[in-house]
Amino acid sequence: MSASLPAEFATAQQLHRTGRLQEAAAAYADLLDRDPRAAPVWHMSGVLECQCGRLREGASRFRNAVEIQPDFALAWMDLGAALRELADPAGALACFDRVVAIDPGHFDALNNRGEALSALRRHEEALTSYQAALRIEPWQAKAMNNAGCALLEMGKYQAALDLFDQAVSVEPRHFGAIANRGSALHGLGRHDESLAELKKAIAIEPRYFKAFSNRGSALHALGRYEESIVQFSKALEIRPDYAEARSHRGMTLLLLGRFRHGWIDFEARLASLVDQRRQSLTQPGWRGEEKIEGRTILLYAEQGLGDTLQFCRYASLVAARGARVVLEAQRELVPLLGTLGCGISVVAKGEPLPSFELQCPLLSLPLAFGTELSSIPAGAYLSAEPSRIERWQSSLGEKRRPRIGLTWSGNPDHRNDRNRSIALQLLLDAIGGIDCDFVSLQKDVRQSDAAVLAGAYDRLRHFGGELNDFGDTAALASLLDAVVTVDTSVAHLAGALGRPTWILLPWVPDWRWLLRREDSPWYPTAKLLRQRSAADWSAPLATLRRQLTDLKL
Repeated sequence: MSASLPAEFATAQQLHRTGRLQEAAAAYADLLDRDPRAAPVWHMSGVLECQCGRLREGASRFRNAVEIQPDFALAWMDLGAALRELADPAGALACFDRVVAIDPGHFDALNNRGEALSALRRHEEALTSYQAALRIEPWQAKAMNNAGCALLEMGKYQAALDLFDQAVSVEPRHFGAIANRGSALHGLGRHDESLAELKKAIAIEPRYFKAFSNRGSALHALGRYEESIVQFSKALEIRPDYAEARSHRGMTLLLLGRFRHGWIDFEARLASLVDQRRQSLTQPGWRGEEKIEGRTILLYAEQGLGDTLQFCRYASLVAARGARVVLEAQRELVPLLGTLGCGISVVAKGEPLPSFELQCPLLSLPLAFGTELSSIPAGAYLSAEPSRIERWQSSLGEKRRPRIGLTWSGNPDHRNDRNRSIALQLLLDAIGGIDCDFVSLQKDVRQSDAAVLAGAYDRLRHFGGELNDFGDTAALASLLDAVVTVDTSVAHLAGALGRPTWILLPWVPDWRWLLRREDSPWYPTAKLLRQRSAADWSAPLATLRRQLTDLKL
């Protein structure tokens, strides 16, 4: 800054501090006209713009400041904060990284860096950043709380609870940490305690929308669905754009069979997903309103393998409207999805895409088609390749008894895995002595089941590594008389193939299985075997044993 400006800059700052913002803005502008390379003035004018809600202009002024003075840590911090508010966590992260490079002991930069990483769902890196911040200022409740949130996202609920306890001991009225204690207790299955903690948080801050939403999740886990909808709705009254509450309310409505409003709310999931494909798309989205005859549309997988298997059925309906369909999916599904037919072009994620004019995520297609319980496009829609069936027939050998496929666990990183997966020993005990040949459709076996599987070689044939992709699993399943599975991708595969399937479900099931019914409108050949109380597989396994014993093939 030129020697003649400091006194006038101090006067402009005094105007700013006393709330005379228009006069301060004019003073900053005059100073910048006289010295366009005055980095501190660019910085303070950026602060003023952000205070007035003009975040993009503020960010532009912060950029000018750091371009002129690259080691201006405070300007980098404020640029990062502005970009965070502008929903650009990657840009914010780059700013906080610059501050840490300038000053490795900068507590706020390390804490904010963790928040940016959390927004990018890079939770392990976020935790490392929070821990570094706490080594500098170990008394800071906000960093304890943030570190606990990272552990929550990683599924480490007890460790998260311990950190939230520490945060509350430092700052007893930290309503965020109290509410997060409730979330950790929810993750540990202690739902009644969770509700009590969330009530405490709301007593301190009655407009804390996240606490209402988390109460909705705890009530949902207790099977108190109508009450959970009320809590999600209260969160949305306070914060209408809170995507988590809206998407969770949508899933609860779908579970209850209220599809019309459920699909609408379920769209909010897209706001809370860090989806590089969706963020890279510039083509208009399609939700069923406009005609697509003669146009090319990209349908893309957005979540897990089971979701893709369930909702790829809609690709044929899109093609039936005269569109050219490009379906982008997980690589291990590509050969199998090639059997959809209808001229659908299937491309593996990460491969170059042909040109297209419109796009739609797969899980938005039920909304686009106005799907109700009575209009679900059911029936088999996938098939195994004949050459693979022939190869697996050779591996299985001569058939002497009914062949039953088994899958007992899903992705261990899935948040609901402890509720939906079953110990292999428990399943084997339930089917012991039944006159069938059992074949494992399980590709990956967790360590806790490995010894049991090895000891069951004479009761359960396991192919494991020979299942190269879902095309192989489909071919093997096609040679079986029935499939028994927990709620994982194999359930959707067997249903899509039209194979007789028993699906073992937890007491609080995923939304797609609805409630209080033994059939599935999504898969006509499936039978749903439900727990009667939380974590108790005895009833569905007893039903399974009876039905397998009575199996007539």
